[in-house]
Amino acid sequence: RHYWSVVVPLSAPDGTPAVIGLSTDITELHALKEELKRQASTDALTGLANRRSFAERAGHEFARSCRHGAPLSLIAIDIDHFKRLNDSFGHPVGDRVLREFAACCRGMLRDGDLCARTGGEEFCVLLPETDLDGALHIAERIRALTGALCLDDHGSQLRISASFGVATLGAGDQDFDALFARADRALYG
Repeated sequence: RHYWSVVVPLSAPDGTPAVIGLSTDITELHALKEELKRQASTDALTGLANRRSFAERAGHEFARSCRHGAPLSLIAIDIDHFKRLNDSFGHPVGDRVLREFAACCRGMLRDGDLCARTGGEEFCVLLPETDLDGALHIAERIRALTGALCLDDHGSQLRISASFGVATLGAGDQDFDALFARADRALYG
């Protein structure tokens, strides 16, 4: 339970020190605040972090990695031919693909890693304390698991694939955007 309390000191009529207080149960209000905070940082469809919370955490991790000289890697991911998939099979199937892909990513990551849906069919995986080889290994595991997915849509076997761009923090990176730009170039290059 959560309570909001106000206590005010006062003097009794005979001069004895006393206090008067009021406590209100705000458990429901606290739960609502926590739910709104969760909604503001979470993608509703996939349950992953959204772009805003990803950018905030990425900035913190970038600063921490620079300060401590720790590795930091990023994987940029794009589900291949997603528009065609949506046009051919409909948005409910597209939504299912996004949810299944998010589950693949979540299953490959450690507690300190962050996977986010940063656009329609675009995702990013932030990997603190991970060098380029480690990030390439994780990207390959996600790619293989994604390729092994077989979604059944009314008798049709639907397979998906994704493209990956991997980058790691460089000595000349002035901000997280430099790392993000390299991962994005690797994705589309």
